[in-house]
Amino acid sequence: VTIAALEGGGMTRTIEVVMRVTDRSQLSVDPLSFHAEGMEEYDSSNQVFNIWNGSKIYTLGWNAQSSTNWIVLDKTNGVITDGIQAVTIGFSTAHLPKGSYTGQIIVNGGVEEYGGATAWDSPQTMNVSLTITRPVPELAVSWTNAEVAVIQGVNAPVQALGVQNATKRYTIDYTVE
Repeated sequence: VTIAALEGGGMTRTIEVVMRVTDRSQLSVDPLSFHAEGMEEYDSSNQVFNIWNGSKIYTLGWNAQSSTNWIVLDKTNGVITDGIQAVTIGFSTAHLPKGSYTGQIIVNGGVEEYGGATAWDSPQTMNVSLTITRPVPELAVSWTNAEVAVIQGVNAPVQALGVQNATKRYTIDYTVE
């Protein structure tokens, strides 16, 4: 664009204008990575990601899939005309042993008005990492009669001391002194 002064000696200014013309929806996803932590025999806490049409042009159709069976999505497809759709990620981890795991969620977007033609920035890949730890055993001690009166020179009566793993998971080693 060139702007010229009508008075002032023919002074002109040129301004460069860049315009992006788009003919389709734009797939937008946030966040693009997740980390979850959990313990053996328990499922990990849910997390959420959002999907929206960044260009706000046309209708964005989307679908999502996970690369592993321990990443569970509450929705695997949808249509967005305006606004944001939240997708909850569940972690089915109770069957996984202690260790580190990785997976991905892939989201594809298409323009509904054009038979699902690929949206800008599609697909989007979200990286998911997971750390599973082992629950800590809990030492439980029971002693029914901790206070005993004895006469000097007489043996004290036998006392019962109970030791157990209160979580009833895994082996616990202990000593009594």
